[in-house]
Amino acid sequence: MFMSDRLYQLKILHTKSVEDLADGICCDPMSKLCAYGDCQDCKLNVPEVDKGFEQGEATKCLQWKTVAEPLPNSSGQTVNITKKIERKS
Repeated sequence: MFMSDRLYQLKILHTKSVEDLADGICCDPMSKLCAYGDCQDCKLNVPEVDKGFEQGEATKCLQWKTVAEPLPNSSGQTVNITKKIERKS
């Protein structure tokens, strides 16, 4: 289960749609500045969360991550692959 799905399941977020989350915090979803959190107008915006959420509660979700893996039978060569990893918080 990915982070937005998990946060929605725990009733922390009101939507599990990443696009809806971005629309709620970015002033221009097509702007690179907004997407990277560098926009002066919206960089401090945060998604609306349920006020009853207890911050000390631990959970886990899946996340895509690019990692360098060594090639078998090679002299130190690596290849970048994308893996799903479990993330705990």
